[in-house]
Amino acid sequence: MEHNEKFSENPGENFRIENEMLKIKLKAQYRDAFFMEANEAMPPEIENQFLKNIIAFEDGHANTEQTTVYETIGNPAYKPADELSDTEIVMELKGITAIMEAHQFALHLNDGPYEDRLIYKFITEGLFAHEIDKTPVFGMGWNFIYEAFHPNDKADIESNTHEFLLHWFTRSFNEYSSALGYEFITADDRR
Repeated sequence: MEHNEKFSENPGENFRIENEMLKIKLKAQYRDAFFMEANEAMPPEIENQFLKNIIAFEDGHANTEQTTVYETIGNPAYKPADELSDTEIVMELKGITAIMEAHQFALHLNDGPYEDRLIYKFITEGLFAHEIDKTPVFGMGWNFIYEAFHPNDKADIESNTHEFLLHWFTRSFNEYSSALGYEFITADDRR
């Protein structure tokens, strides 16, 4: 987008038109990854700079070289899970997770507890091979959720049921309640 391109004689209208074009560009390039509703309270100049910053960020990371988690944490030596006793697994898992944490990697277990052997195998046989950007965003780390790789449908159903019942009995549903879905359609077709 040309910085000095003029769409209107009115500077505010000029920014609004350019902002709409920037949003169209972002939606075309990144589809559902970009979502921003119009914010009437935000000055168009600020929204314009925000949109341009998003484009610069995305363009800067569009062709980033890839590597693996294992290479990023320095290719540490480890033994296959099948060669370790239950006691050794506990110690090796602590060692591997400490190395990962030292390199800004975190593994979250939302629906655990899981057996140490299962998590150790997941890390060494799955997560280590996972591809990531070779050059991370400055000041940020990597966060992985075990269930994103191995969904736990039973736990998801239980969690959504508890959330729904909590909202139901406390009558606290609002626009952010998503226990059943992100959009409700009533019998008379209201959303």
